[in-house]
Amino acid sequence: MWKREYGREYVRTFAISSIYSVGVMCTLMLCSSVVFAQSSKQSSKQSSKQSSKITTNDKLDFVVQLAGKTVDHETLPETYKTELHKINSMVYERSVQLYHAYLLEQYVQKKAVADKVSEDTVRKKLFDITDPTEKEMKEWFEKNKPSAEMKYEDVKDQIMRGLKQEKYMDARDKLVEKLVKDEKFAVVTAKPQESKVGLSLNNFQVTLGKKALSMDVLPVAIKSEFFELHMSTYQERSKVFHDYLMSLHAEKMAKKQKVTKEAYLQKVLAVKPPTEKEMKAWFEENKPSAEMKYEDVKEHVLKTLSRTKELEKKAEWVQKLVKDEKFVVLTSAPKAHWVDINVSGAPIKGASEKADVVVVKFSDFYCGYCARASKWLKTAMDSLDKKEQKRVAFVYMPFSIFGEKSTTINSQAYCANKQGKFWEFHDMAFAASHKDKEDASFGAKAISELKLKEKDFNQCVASDDAKQFVDKIVKEGSRIGVTGTPYIYVNGVRFNGSDEKAFQTTLKEALSSSAAKDKKKAVKG
Repeated sequence: MWKREYGREYVRTFAISSIYSVGVMCTLMLCSSVVFAQSSKQSSKQSSKQSSKITTNDKLDFVVQLAGKTVDHETLPETYKTELHKINSMVYERSVQLYHAYLLEQYVQKKAVADKVSEDTVRKKLFDITDPTEKEMKEWFEKNKPSAEMKYEDVKDQIMRGLKQEKYMDARDKLVEKLVKDEKFAVVTAKPQESKVGLSLNNFQVTLGKKALSMDVLPVAIKSEFFELHMSTYQERSKVFHDYLMSLHAEKMAKKQKVTKEAYLQKVLAVKPPTEKEMKAWFEENKPSAEMKYEDVKEHVLKTLSRTKELEKKAEWVQKLVKDEKFVVLTSAPKAHWVDINVSGAPIKGASEKADVVVVKFSDFYCGYCARASKWLKTAMDSLDKKEQKRVAFVYMPFSIFGEKSTTINSQAYCANKQGKFWEFHDMAFAASHKDKEDASFGAKAISELKLKEKDFNQCVASDDAKQFVDKIVKEGSRIGVTGTPYIYVNGVRFNGSDEKAFQTTLKEALSSSAAKDKKKAVKG
């Protein structure tokens, strides 16, 4: 599936940023979810109604309430209006790109039928991208490496993936340009203007031929990407108003304390630098390969953790301001659409077929945030009483995102499951370091610690069954729009939070919704 947000700037920095981007992204997710939970008037309840549509607020304005007074974009100073315009421009461009993705998928499907081949075969022929040469890769590295200490061999694989992605985008862009012309694809919605900072998300209109193209006809994966876009837009718009709230408060307090606004903010948001111990622990948890050395990226780890602490401090402060200043977002948040997920063959813990609530997690054993998510998922499950626990099923979908090493460990997990030891393997894998998991002896260690039948396990790992299962999970995830890990669904609806408290709330609401439906059935009967 085409992922345009992996743009050229992303490709340019892909290899270098891989070591420290994860921490910043996770922190950004944490900040947005914490503040969002406090400031939104509408709760983040998962809809009990199984709808395949994405719903967003269709008003042009984003509206909040501050100390009882309504505030919209007209109230904001020009600086904040400019930020809203930037967000709307991004939304516009991304929406066009997602419809282009649909156009491309339609072309692939038609060509597959015409040529009597699979869609994968068509894609391979259309985008047969050769590996970059060693010379190209080294030249790119020398031009873009962030420090003299970084070694080429440590990021060689990431550079190869990044450069191949860029070649793929060039080939795809040329084909899309041709399809837009041939199929008479046109965008009806006008581009955002500086003077009109609102942008309707549901009413984004395009035509194919002479017919309007509705979002309802889009495949599940692209619908999922639209929801991600709408939710991130909602949170980004919220952030602009949060920044305005911070500015108002800082001006008031600075005047009271007879200091500048900048000095007040610097004092309030000051954080201690990360310790060497914290930096090394973060590096071990997030490094992309066992070969990468801490000293080579120490400066980048320092910048990442410093930025993480700053974001966390800001989130805490904004959360307090939201409460103290009675800040409420009046515009309703997007609601995720329901998807039907094929979980056949995947490991299941809990109520299985009789479950009222089914939690599905797409996850990778090399994903540091997945390991943290597993801990708070377990805590949330443990917080339920025994009767509630019997109504919940938890499904683990081993989704490979880190190439061959992910495929290998997911195959091992599949084979451990064959012997009834998946969840023991799950805990062992997440507890192990990247270095231990990448070591060739990890399978043998699992055999020993989990008391697996060695011959059966090794034969299973080497079998086509294991590979086919791992491939099946990746295809199913791609079909419904999974683009990273962890992706969590509760009764087929994407969980958009990123912390234990938000998940506990969602889980309780799903159980309450299910109980209410059962009670209604009983009354009707």
